[in-house]
Amino acid sequence: MLKILNIKDINNIKKNIYIINGKILFNKPDQFLETDFEEIKFENDIFVSYGWMDSHVHCDETNKIYGSNPEDIGYKMGVTTIVDAGSVGIDGIEKMWEVKKNLKTDLRILLNISKKGIYKQSELSNLEDITFEIDKKYENFIIGFKARMSKSVTLNKGIKPLDIFLEERELKNIKKPLMVHIGNEPPKFSDISKRLRKGDIITHIYNYKNNSVFNFDYTLTNDLKTCINKGIIFDVGHGSESFNYKCVNGTYANGFKPDIISTDIYNKNIEDGTVKSLAVTMSKFRSIGFEWEEILKMVSYNPYKHFNLKKMGKIQEGYIANLTFFKIEKNKLLEFDSLNNSIEIEEEIKPYAVIVNGNFYEVPKYEK
Repeated sequence: MLKILNIKDINNIKKNIYIINGKILFNKPDQFLETDFEEIKFENDIFVSYGWMDSHVHCDETNKIYGSNPEDIGYKMGVTTIVDAGSVGIDGIEKMWEVKKNLKTDLRILLNISKKGIYKQSELSNLEDITFEIDKKYENFIIGFKARMSKSVTLNKGIKPLDIFLEERELKNIKKPLMVHIGNEPPKFSDISKRLRKGDIITHIYNYKNNSVFNFDYTLTNDLKTCINKGIIFDVGHGSESFNYKCVNGTYANGFKPDIISTDIYNKNIEDGTVKSLAVTMSKFRSIGFEWEEILKMVSYNPYKHFNLKKMGKIQEGYIANLTFFKIEKNKLLEFDSLNNSIEIEEEIKPYAVIVNGNFYEVPKYEK
């Protein structure tokens, strides 16, 4: 059992947190003594939030195109829950299920609508691969689906892979959301967006390709406005090619904000410095003018809610004890977007420790 006393949140509100059986409590139960709890102490400049969730990663280490170590991009970067976004389809789910069993980081899956997953760049070009049959044991492991709907993935099949999946989802009455990667057309954004339902997710919202999501002046297109009215969720999915800083800045000035901040992280974009970590991506949004409180919500409350993960997302009694401890430091840093445009960072968020399912882990220092 653990306790953290007088720890402050981002609004400088202090609280006591007790952790019993992997759950959060605010007061010590009468049957226990204070000495029954191991106290974790932090310096006064450390904050706590609910555990960060990166809802768009690629962590199948065996994948030769997009792969990484789940722990390296998870708890070691201050992230308590990672969601692999389509690396595997139903043919590869058992492999990831076995990986999950040995992790400290909480791993969830968005299942590729191709049964083979991302085994090549054009995994949706074979329509016979669009299929899924989910065993009940994966019910809380698979939290949604992923479709990469861009020309390089579908080749000459256009919108057909999406139509096949959506028809099957309807027939099987599956409630889990679909995350759709948008990229170079075809298929067109307008054709994709009109097929999605409330709660589905559009990722790579800031790639600024085709000018079909935002206009040239960074105002919202009519198709995007329709998506907002339908209750579609918008995910960052920074990635190697999908984060145009000028687009983020311009659309922010016009009142648009994403629902979820995520990285689309894997080995290559860690090593080449394009993405680096979820913390660095969060700091980029702070440089634009987003408040830390709303940034933290975009990596905690919002994604847990949108993926329907019960008893997660808030520091609340009875919730699963996933917490991230971090500092906000004043630093002059230079980061970059996916087009190598420079981004001046003046406030940096730095994770120092996490609690995952009631277990405490320090965040190793890593080179950025």
